[in-house]
Amino acid sequence: MFFILKRFPTRIILKIKLSIKGFVKNSIFDFLPSIFSRIILCPLLLLLLIFSCKENPTTPNEPIKPPGYQEDIPWPSLAYSPWPMNHGNPQSTGRSKLIGPASGIGNWMMDMNYNQTSAVIGNQYIYIAPTLDPKGLLSITRDGQIHSQKILYNGSTYEIQTTPLIANDGTIYVCLGLDGILYAFSSDSTIKWQFNNGSSIWIKGMNIDLDGNIYFVDSNKNLVCVDKNGSLLWKIQNDKFNWTSASSLSFSPDGSTLYIPGLNPSVFAVDIKNKIIKWQFGSSEYNAAPMVDCDGNIYINSKAYASASYGTCSLKPDGTINWVYFHNNQDMSTLGGDGTIDKNGNIYFAYDSLYSIKYDGTLNWKISLNGNCESPIICDDNNDIYVPVTDWVTGWFYKISSASSIKWIFTLEPNDVFGFSPSIDDSSKLYLPIWRGKHFYSVK
Repeated sequence: MFFILKRFPTRIILKIKLSIKGFVKNSIFDFLPSIFSRIILCPLLLLLLIFSCKENPTTPNEPIKPPGYQEDIPWPSLAYSPWPMNHGNPQSTGRSKLIGPASGIGNWMMDMNYNQTSAVIGNQYIYIAPTLDPKGLLSITRDGQIHSQKILYNGSTYEIQTTPLIANDGTIYVCLGLDGILYAFSSDSTIKWQFNNGSSIWIKGMNIDLDGNIYFVDSNKNLVCVDKNGSLLWKIQNDKFNWTSASSLSFSPDGSTLYIPGLNPSVFAVDIKNKIIKWQFGSSEYNAAPMVDCDGNIYINSKAYASASYGTCSLKPDGTINWVYFHNNQDMSTLGGDGTIDKNGNIYFAYDSLYSIKYDGTLNWKISLNGNCESPIICDDNNDIYVPVTDWVTGWFYKISSASSIKWIFTLEPNDVFGFSPSIDDSSKLYLPIWRGKHFYSVK
């Protein structure tokens, strides 16, 4: 195109440029003596306009993204639904792409005795797996009615502690704890297959890789990988893998590394292709899910080394330290649950206080809570944080802005206390599972 422009005399090109400035008052065709010239020069004028514009790769009104801004990580093997697995996603960030409830008012409450799992949300139903009355895998309508109930095989002792997971084809995975059976249900609640693991499965959150294989740690401290047809692919054993109902598994953004909480050390990084432990970190027990950001950094609460105090540790993908923020809490192994990270890269953890830590490891703020948080916290697309708090007699649920202001507090029924992750649906409703309590809540 530039070659064509060079073939025209300079004076003609100059006339075209001048005509742009006076386009409104004077027709550019005043310079052209013939229809033929008009046909030739109109495209050239367009080219000049295009090439004379300065490139602007960003939208003019687009806000500047802060360092550490978090992009959502695509995960095609997982259901594209409001909340398909424990703590929201395979990186266990607890961050929803949706907006949470504005008012903090109870929407409905249903009786649910002795539940020990979080609720997951498909595109139509809510799924939860209580241990008693009602028990089994429940699908619940958005207005709080049981749509279906599937009682799992009643073996030695009926107990479920692992949160269900919904795959992209609608398959719902759920574990029967003591008997160590992984079930795959179709979306209409019929059993597709069951995998008999041979060891109990108590882990809070299983995970799914990009190919659709399921991972969990069993009571014999095996990391187990089962394919989507119910066949064992492989397992590796380590006596320091955390297999308890407080632990969950997390994936790196590229799906190549699985992070496992440890009984000391605090976290293991497993290469799932080569089936080896790449590195381990920390000098204390870790009872939550490692949280992974979109840059591959890992966040845990741990002693970085034996003589250190407890703190929030940010690790690079190779297991070396980015930074450590030291808390006042003396022993965090028995306090707190999974943290969350908002879109701007702020990291949140809660104990007797809610801490907001910048992406660089410095403190934004902290606010005291009326009790302790021993459950996972989450955030929504507005960067509001949702914090379960209890004194083990009463339970409260806080909505707190990223600027540390309390927006509302929802109070539970007496003796209802939190245990697992809340979840947010696409109508701005919040679902609150109670740890071994008597109710299941929806808040609007």
